[in-house]
Amino acid sequence: MNEPITITITESDLLELIPESPQILMDRGPFGLKNAHTNFYSSHHEPQTVTRIMFDQEVTITATPIEYRWDYGDGDTLVTELPGYPVDEFNTETDTSHQYNETGLYTVELTTVFEGTYQVDGGEVQEVSSTVTQQAEPTEIRIWRAVTRNVDQSCLENPSAWGCEGLER
Repeated sequence: MNEPITITITESDLLELIPESPQILMDRGPFGLKNAHTNFYSSHHEPQTVTRIMFDQEVTITATPIEYRWDYGDGDTLVTELPGYPVDEFNTETDTSHQYNETGLYTVELTTVFEGTYQVDGGEVQEVSSTVTQQAEPTEIRIWRAVTRNVDQSCLENPSAWGCEGLER
């Protein structure tokens, strides 16, 4: 009589399941405006499942993103269970948007935390003993400022007026 085989899925098994690192996505990137909401969101938001044969048994492994750790590059961070989502309107506050108080070039980073479960031959669903993290490729965003002024002449009428620098005829 054969001894029963115990299958345990480890953190490294779970990492192999996640086919690619999450990506940082943003609306209208890689540019934003000072004091406006810049919307960021993650490409990973759905559980990922794979079934493999291990020791002649069917093993189904699922990795589920449970936490998103944002570093906006200006000293502000956000930890949330929400991956974020795209929006059509400019300067819309979302769960993962960020307002930059200064102009400049910022490096945005994202770490996604996954928990795992597995099931052997349709049996009881078991949890992987700990979570795993994956780091997205950092991305840069340039934050500009917008200045508006009222003017009473066009650049054709007054080439030296405010905002007309560099006008060629």
